[in-house]
Amino acid sequence: MTLPQRRIAGAEVSAMGVGAMSFAGFYGPTTEETSRAVLDAARALGVSHIDTSNVHGMGRSENTIGASLKQHPEAREFFHIATKAGITRDAAGNRCFRNDPAHLDGSLARMGIEAVLPVGWAHGARYSPGQYVGPERYC
Repeated sequence: MTLPQRRIAGAEVSAMGVGAMSFAGFYGPTTEETSRAVLDAARALGVSHIDTSNVHGMGRSENTIGASLKQHPEAREFFHIATKAGITRDAAGNRCFRNDPAHLDGSLARMGIEAVLPVGWAHGARYSPGQYVGPERYC
């Protein structure tokens, strides 16, 4: 099966992707085995884009992706991963954004990879030609 492709940050990725929020049980109970099976099926179908975040299960989805990539090292060349690192909580418990390298480094370490697609570190960022407007609430 050949899926339509899109170019993101110079990489050709499938127009369809895997939303890894489900790996953290957001939509209902799941297991790491089930989540890994989703990634295996995605690869078999040609779905090469994975979207995740540091707050999906407080790193659980990124850890699951990392475990899968460790089990299948060849998948590192196939998958293109975008993450929204930098989402955190302030002292009052409100969601806020800290787009500093430490947050991205944590995401990369959990997944055991060196880079992600540069499509934004946190939800709320908007792009227009020559201009970046970040999320409304920074820590």
